[in-house]
Amino acid sequence: MTASSREMCEFVKRQASCSYYVESVDLLQLFFCTFGLTWDTSVIFVLGFLYLILFYSVYMIAKYFCVPNYVTLLELLPISEYTYGFVFVGLYRMLPDYIDFGMNCRYHKNAEGTLTLGKMMGDNLRFFVVGIMMLCNRGYQVNGMLWWINMTIIIIGYIYMTFVVDLKYRAFGAPDLLYSDATALTFNAITFLFLFVLILSLALLLSYHNQNRRASLSTAEAASVDAEATEVSSDVDMDNQTPIHEELSTFRIWWNSVNGYANMKERYKVLTILFVPGYFLLANVIPVMSRERPMFGWCKIVNILSFMVTPFLLIKMGTDTPAFLVLWCITWFIALVVLISFHPRRQPGHFLICVYSALGAINGNNLLFQITAEINNLTWQYMTMRFESIGETVCILFFSSGEVLWLVVLLHNLNERNLEDAAFGGVMSVVTHNIYMALPLLVLHRCYTSESYFVFTAKLQNCYIFFLVLFSGVLLHVSMSSHELRLSLFFYIVAMTTTFVLFEFAAFYEWVHPFGSLSFIKPPRDEIFRWA
Repeated sequence: MTASSREMCEFVKRQASCSYYVESVDLLQLFFCTFGLTWDTSVIFVLGFLYLILFYSVYMIAKYFCVPNYVTLLELLPISEYTYGFVFVGLYRMLPDYIDFGMNCRYHKNAEGTLTLGKMMGDNLRFFVVGIMMLCNRGYQVNGMLWWINMTIIIIGYIYMTFVVDLKYRAFGAPDLLYSDATALTFNAITFLFLFVLILSLALLLSYHNQNRRASLSTAEAASVDAEATEVSSDVDMDNQTPIHEELSTFRIWWNSVNGYANMKERYKVLTILFVPGYFLLANVIPVMSRERPMFGWCKIVNILSFMVTPFLLIKMGTDTPAFLVLWCITWFIALVVLISFHPRRQPGHFLICVYSALGAINGNNLLFQITAEINNLTWQYMTMRFESIGETVCILFFSSGEVLWLVVLLHNLNERNLEDAAFGGVMSVVTHNIYMALPLLVLHRCYTSESYFVFTAKLQNCYIFFLVLFSGVLLHVSMSSHELRLSLFFYIVAMTTTFVLFEFAAFYEWVHPFGSLSFIKPPRDEIFRWA
């Protein structure tokens, strides 16, 4: 750490691991090679300032762009609150990962594959802990059947995933055996994908059927009252039957959409003032559909710009030229249709409001994905330079902090709107999505070959054991509390999470052995003494 800037520059260029999670800018090369800084100068302050900006950006986008669109879709789709949260919240979080998976290699080196597995294992623990803690704040009373169904799905997927990936015993003496499970892993990944799609499909179909049955039993009078309360026009609005709002000018509609000082409601006005420039820029390309706004938030120019900007938001994910051109033609054609076919002062119909809400949610989540990736890059480059051989610990403990902030903001706003069922479904969704899609994302991409592998290491075994202990404690506590998530459960989770973090650091400093060192290692070919 006391080396000159020239020596540090040569080091970060020579070490491939320094650039494993670089997204837009290689900060270490920027600091040491471009600016000629040393580690003990202003590097820490610059990193802290960048962290502050990125976390503020995640908070603003999540609260004022993503959450309103999520809630609008929740109100309009013919499914229950819980089903919406279970199916779509995890999809919102993972959608940029799916887009990135379809366009790029998930990892290029086998070491990166193991680190990515470590991040996913850490995400399981992070999302479960943070989600349950947020639900405990309001004393949520969960439905017993839903609770046990979700817990069963999670624990079966978690144990089976670790079982099929557990290749640590192959890492010694016979490295060729690391590649022998490529076909088996592919089969298991397809199995995970099939089961996950089946679970989501069943949840959607059952919820849709129940909602339709309840609607058919309601009287015509109740249905008309409900339709009036929603204040959402039906699909016949496409026939120009919705009245034109003559009292609203086109400029006023646009200004209501981009006026951050009026739309953002923060306790401290200084935060609102700081957010206003960024809000103004984003509000021109991310439509926000909300019941609280005139004409449900419809602004023609914002929706046109949103369709035009969408393909450019994916360039950073590595879109190849043919795919980009196809997407560019489709989105710009839709923008042209919106320009020609729709009146700027007539509220769209039910279906189109859902489409524009989904567009805003997709664009907002793509931006969030890129910002959280930059946060992971900052975390990786700082921690791996500051501490030696800490790679797995960084992925398990410190990655996805931006995504955790997104989840906290989402759950807090759902609870404030008394949508606790949707919040519970969202917690189960992010954990289930992450468990059942981990192996497909690691294996089914185009760069996975028979020479690709990832290893379930001793430090990952720590995360696995602590998740099982924490999971069992939560199950016991909720069962003893008549399926109520109480504040005492909050303190139990805090204590267990603190213990896990301290144990990981103790294992890093070699004060204790990881749990993986207790596992029996079966020698595949060599004599027993080779494995001692």
